[in-house]
Amino acid sequence: MFIQKLLTEIEASLAIATRAANDAKDLATHEQSKPETQYDTVGLEASYLAHGQSQRVAELKLALMQWSALSNMSLKSDGPIELGCLIQLINEQDEPSWFLLGPSMGGVKLNQDGKLITVITESAPLGAKLMGKYSNDEIGLTLQGTKRFYEIVSIS
Repeated sequence: MFIQKLLTEIEASLAIATRAANDAKDLATHEQSKPETQYDTVGLEASYLAHGQSQRVAELKLALMQWSALSNMSLKSDGPIELGCLIQLINEQDEPSWFLLGPSMGGVKLNQDGKLITVITESAPLGAKLMGKYSNDEIGLTLQGTKRFYEIVSIS
């Protein structure tokens, strides 16, 4: 369910990035982008932009493929945390937070039923600490020089 919502967001971002890449390519190859003097860099700048946009498209296609593969997997609710899990943590003040662990798109935030779910990757410090843990386990994480502790409330 959460992965499907993320897939929808990735598809929307991919459509926008694809249009931007095509527009940048058209600008780079347009007749008016040919330099008129040695200092005229419009065409060169447009080609850099087209390259960057094409890389973004490739990254989003990879993310779409990775998350699609995860959406087809069935996770065990009593198993360890792995890619594709939705994890609820509580901090020392009993404040809840939710994270969706995946291969890419870290930092994306999803809003579902009043819950703010943050996508994290296994390479992020929190993601690395969570991998392989179970419900009711505790983890410690140093953030901005302060050691913080979290309890894993649920895994789904």
